[in-house]
Amino acid sequence: KVCTFDCIYCECGFNAQRRPTQRRPSRQAVADALEAQRKRYARADEATRMRFELLRTAALFKAHRTPNDDRPMRAVAAYYERKGTALQQAWAYYHLGGIYADRGDAPEAINCYHKVLDLEKELYDQSKLMFFTYTRLTAIYSNQYKPQYVITTARKALAYAQQIRNVHYIGDCYETLANG
Repeated sequence: KVCTFDCIYCECGFNAQRRPTQRRPSRQAVADALEAQRKRYARADEATRMRFELLRTAALFKAHRTPNDDRPMRAVAAYYERKGTALQQAWAYYHLGGIYADRGDAPEAINCYHKVLDLEKELYDQSKLMFFTYTRLTAIYSNQYKPQYVITTARKALAYAQQIRNVHYIGDCYETLANG
């Protein structure tokens, strides 16, 4: 798996400054390292705790682990609604939607993803986030056997995939549309 963002907590060392020099850690090793970091940040100011929780959740998803508890991300989303940028709000709701989607709570996941889409006009040059959001919605609608929504969201995902110019994303969208 290739990291999709510059993760300062990534144990494999992939970030903007260098390429990985170590093997990727196990999922459990990533979770343990993130938990140790969380304990260190527990006494930090609110803005730092919220930023850390957002990054921790993103890193857990990169390691294919869903956070057990949605309360920290709900707190992050509420904090960024009060004091954050549209981009911070969008990522908070995207990851909160991921928690609900992975739990099988489609209504809550859809609600979170629609909050990301509500911010779309304020999110300049965030094609990847929008692609991911439409892709997650497409998967949920597919599981609910709602072909009209699958086609609509897959087409929007395709438009963003074309902006990103990622052939794998584009191919995935066409495959979804063909099977939709």
